[in-house]
Amino acid sequence: MRSIFLCEWERLWSKKSSILFFILIPFLVLVTALQSRENNEVLEKTDPQYSFWSNFPVMSIAEVFMLYFNIVAVLIIIMSFTHEYRTGQLRMVLQRSFRFSSVFWAKYFSVLLYLFLLVGAYFICSLAAGWLFFDSAEKVYLFFQPEPVSPLHSLGYSAAYFLLSYLSLSAVASVAVLVGVISRSSTTAFAITAGFLLASMLFPVLLGMFGESIGYSQYVYFSLIEIQFSGIVQMLTDQVFLKGWILAVMMAYILLGTAVSLIIFSRRDSLH
Repeated sequence: MRSIFLCEWERLWSKKSSILFFILIPFLVLVTALQSRENNEVLEKTDPQYSFWSNFPVMSIAEVFMLYFNIVAVLIIIMSFTHEYRTGQLRMVLQRSFRFSSVFWAKYFSVLLYLFLLVGAYFICSLAAGWLFFDSAEKVYLFFQPEPVSPLHSLGYSAAYFLLSYLSLSAVASVAVLVGVISRSSTTAFAITAGFLLASMLFPVLLGMFGESIGYSQYVYFSLIEIQFSGIVQMLTDQVFLKGWILAVMMAYILLGTAVSLIIFSRRDSLH
């Protein structure tokens, strides 16, 4: 298993786009830092959206996460699963006496590790940008929390936000893997996954039309996009029920998506 994982890890990094996605991170952080400085000019320091060095990582990733990281996850997965099979590269790996399940897990975990490093690199760059561009403060106000916190607490909040963001990204990746293993072309895989993300974006809007009758505040978090937009912040509050609900939804996407993908991927007749 170790040898095939290392093989897939090297194959992932052999793609120029995999390196490019990392190179773009400092530029994205710089753009969000300049935007946050402009926002600070019209915000009170007691506003949770006001950026200090300790909370800038949250302000920064919230601006780009849904668009940049979701698209990167989809593209990396399409290249690793759909594209490699349709171009014959996957057949060459399978000819080396590896089990189908071993190939799947090697690909899956290499993608998840890549995304973890990508999110981690963004966190480190945003911390550096926060130190360079923003002031410190004795107290920092956080979303949905009435009392201000210390910079150290704010840093811990930022780290937790990034970890939960990564978990939500893993859920998106699990859906993208499922689409990737059933799609007959990279274009189809991208179109279906983009359609899923768009539907996930529109779902809270449609559900909100019936919010009075069905109590949509919890059901809105069936949407992965809504989880990334507001659910992560809710998980960092004291609302125990919503915290458990959102975590359960993300884990359901990950476990079901991965299990069904493995079953489909491991069927030998699906590769002929």
